[in-house]
Amino acid sequence: MENLTELVPELVEICQRASDAILAIYDCPENYNIQSKSDESPVTAADLVANDIILEGLTRLTPEVPIMSEESIIDWEERKSWQQYWLVDPLDGTKDFIARNGEFCIAIALMDQDEPLLGFIFQPVTGDYYWGSRVLGSFHGRQRLNGFRTDDNEFRVVGSRRLKHRGPWFDWLQQTDFNIQRIQQGSALKFCRLAEGQADLYPRIGPTCEWDTAAGQAILEGAGGLLVDSDGHRFRYNKPKLLNPHFYALRDPRWLSSLLEL
Repeated sequence: MENLTELVPELVEICQRASDAILAIYDCPENYNIQSKSDESPVTAADLVANDIILEGLTRLTPEVPIMSEESIIDWEERKSWQQYWLVDPLDGTKDFIARNGEFCIAIALMDQDEPLLGFIFQPVTGDYYWGSRVLGSFHGRQRLNGFRTDDNEFRVVGSRRLKHRGPWFDWLQQTDFNIQRIQQGSALKFCRLAEGQADLYPRIGPTCEWDTAAGQAILEGAGGLLVDSDGHRFRYNKPKLLNPHFYALRDPRWLSSLLEL
């Protein structure tokens, strides 16, 4: 695709329609219809209706581009030859949706083989959206993001409410002079906090899948940050198994060498 920015208004429209459907269910907990998947993660009626709306919209937008989503997983034998494809999480943060804290989002990435070309994240409760890539830069709506903030002595670690202070990242921080602050944030919106400069590190040692990180990686990299595995390797996608390794997402790549030395 020659002009990725032309996709953004279309993605806004698709996600707004999906968001309307999500919020109609969000306002009526009796309609959540919560079920458990094979991995024991929850899925609701909102996940499924959003998935249908997004897949229909992307198919109209780019009929030649295949789609894989959390709710429509494609077998490796079919997708291993894909060049470009859409990777979708129709409702990232289902537990946050069920908890009714508003910290869930829609995450869509346009992929080129094993890396994201464009990331797009839409927060239904606020209507905020974030988008970008390494080539385009990253934006909150029309406002450019660069992960910059005035230097101070605080180091902000973003994670879910289940984040534990454990692992090499915490050992490293304890050896510094930083005042460590913890920010609680659900879903792929953590990547947006990094891209905005509101957080410095998102360490993840729990399970995630490719649709959980692709859009956020594109946005974070467009703002000058990076997403790597625990050995410092940039994330790659469309693997036979869709489970991600543990990772570090960093606002400032200069901190990576210190983390990896531990």
